[in-house]
Amino acid sequence: LIVVSPLENTPAMRAGLKAGDIIAQVEGKSTDTWSLNRAVQEITGPRGTQVNIGIERPGEPELLEYAITRDQIEIESIRGWSHKPEGGWDYWIDRDNGIGYIRLSQFIPQTADDLDAAIAQMQEDGQINGLILDLRFNPGGLLSSAIDICDRFIIEGPIVSTVDGDGNVSPPSRA
Repeated sequence: LIVVSPLENTPAMRAGLKAGDIIAQVEGKSTDTWSLNRAVQEITGPRGTQVNIGIERPGEPELLEYAITRDQIEIESIRGWSHKPEGGWDYWIDRDNGIGYIRLSQFIPQTADDLDAAIAQMQEDGQINGLILDLRFNPGGLLSSAIDICDRFIIEGPIVSTVDGDGNVSPPSRA
């Protein structure tokens, strides 16, 4: 079980977990044979309770112990360039030249709607002459959500098709 990218403002990130950490133990039990679903079942729990996790970190000779206080996690898949003082995101990286910035941290059901809202907010502020879509550290998510995002930028033609383990190709999703 390898941490790909801890979500911002979550108990794991606040505790100090990092990308590349290996979750070796949960409550003293080895995770060597656990599936991702089993790990989720064991780690999640009632808000305010603690879970003890043992982490193997490259470069660290000993197992690192973390006591993480569980909390409700609000997943935000769209972020801007900076936080506004009154709350929310400022999506302009260069307002004078009309250059926007949106970071897509993962593809979840509301990502396309949140992207639309961010673009609408920028359009209220001024003309968008360019837009940076930052996908760095995006671990993926729902293919349907990724297709919805692509469909906002691709006018026509195929977006994606998939191939299963037997070589069967699905019909392509089209713009």
